[in-house]
Amino acid sequence: MADTENNTGAEITTSGGAAAETAPLKGEQTATTTAAKDGKKDWAKGDKHVEALIEKCNVSTRNQIIASSVLGVSAILYGVFFIYLGVYGYGNPDPEHAYFIDGVDQTALTKEAAEELASTAGVTVRAGYPIDMAHLFRTWFLWGFWGSVFMIALLATVTTLYIMCKQHLGMIKMIGGISYAVLFCNTAAWFLLGFFWRFSKAGRISSGDKIERPDSTTDNKEWNDFLKAQSEADGYQLKGGHFMSVFLWLCIITFLVVVAGGSIIAALMCMVSSGETGPKPINTAEPATDADTADKKTTGGAEETEQKVQEPIV
Repeated sequence: MADTENNTGAEITTSGGAAAETAPLKGEQTATTTAAKDGKKDWAKGDKHVEALIEKCNVSTRNQIIASSVLGVSAILYGVFFIYLGVYGYGNPDPEHAYFIDGVDQTALTKEAAEELASTAGVTVRAGYPIDMAHLFRTWFLWGFWGSVFMIALLATVTTLYIMCKQHLGMIKMIGGISYAVLFCNTAAWFLLGFFWRFSKAGRISSGDKIERPDSTTDNKEWNDFLKAQSEADGYQLKGGHFMSVFLWLCIITFLVVVAGGSIIAALMCMVSSGETGPKPINTAEPATDADTADKKTTGGAEETEQKVQEPIV
């Protein structure tokens, strides 16, 4: 019996030692598992907006077709605009120069010709004139072209880094946010300066808006030939000015339509949301007084006492 008890005690001791040795291993495994779960949670938090975007993309086939069509049309229009900027920036079909002096209602191909026009009209040439409006227009085209190149390159770079380098997600977001803020300021300045250059007095005269149609021109062909001759003789920026005008007004109209459409959709969504929620029911019951509360407590205590008395004693 003593030997059996000793053996049993040894076995218990051995089992206890094994359990003590196993406990740290289990603790390490638990810590490792917890760390892995925490890492997954952090990664999920970093990508929660991506998951939300994926959930939003899980829409019906009809909405997918509409979204794809809109994106395709937008990409085509942006591609056409991008090509036009490059063409008018590096291969402008208008004359190379269009010098303008404030007070003169036409441009000239050379500075001397512009100053001669001012002298004939009795206009004093102020400091800074004549201005080469053709150079300003080409500068605007090239500015927009390289701004578009930078935007496309930035989008491709940030998207690639976001997919490939998730461990540096915070830094990528910060760099992308700063870059897009700079890009937005650049685009706003480019648009505002282009609008000013095109629709200022100098821009309208240089674009041929002030050219009057002769009475002898009876059809559009004669009128177009007349405009072409005036452009070649005086440097009018007919094609570049027309492109700038169309593009700038399209941007303004598109912006207004988007703002109006977004406001209407937001209002409709708010109306639908309020309709689904509905008005809350009004509680017509009178509030309980302190006396009622005390009566309920007294009644409840009496009932519990009666139940205890009625219970049989075993």
